[in-house]
Amino acid sequence: MQGAPAWVTEEAVHLENVASIQRAHGITFDDSIGHPIKDSDLDTTGKGGMGQGTGNAESDTIHRLRAGIEWELHPDNVNYTGGARSLPQSSIPVLFDTVVAEDPNCDIHGYRGINVLYMDGHVESIWRERKYPNSADARRVIDTYDF
Repeated sequence: MQGAPAWVTEEAVHLENVASIQRAHGITFDDSIGHPIKDSDLDTTGKGGMGQGTGNAESDTIHRLRAGIEWELHPDNVNYTGGARSLPQSSIPVLFDTVVAEDPNCDIHGYRGINVLYMDGHVESIWRERKYPNSADARRVIDTYDF
C-alpha cells in the first residue's frame, strides 16, 4: 500500500507538492522519518513548492495529517456564517493500494481498482480513473517521483 504520505492530499497536485518539496530538501519518503520536515505543514510557495494556491483548500499550505485537521481544510470555514463546518474526514485519504497503469498482468483488483483507507476509518474501493487517488494524475505523480 502507498501512504498518502502523512500530509493531507485530497488531489494529485497536493501529492506532487509533497513529493517536490521533499525532493527539494534532499529527502525521499523512505528517509523522511528522521527529517525535521516530517513534523511540519508544508509551504507550497517555498523551496520545491508549486506556488500560491496549490495547497489544501486552495491555500499555500499542505497540512500534516492530524486529529482535527479537517476543520482547517474548508475554503469557506472562516467566512461561513451558518456555524463552523469542515471537510469531512471521510474524504481525506490516509493509505491506499499502489496506483497502477492499466495492465492486464496486474492482480490488484484485476487492475481496475484500489482500496483507500480514509481518515474516518472507512475503506472504499475506487475504480480506475474515477477520482483521486486512483486517477491518471495521481499515477503520473507516483511514477515521476518513484514512491
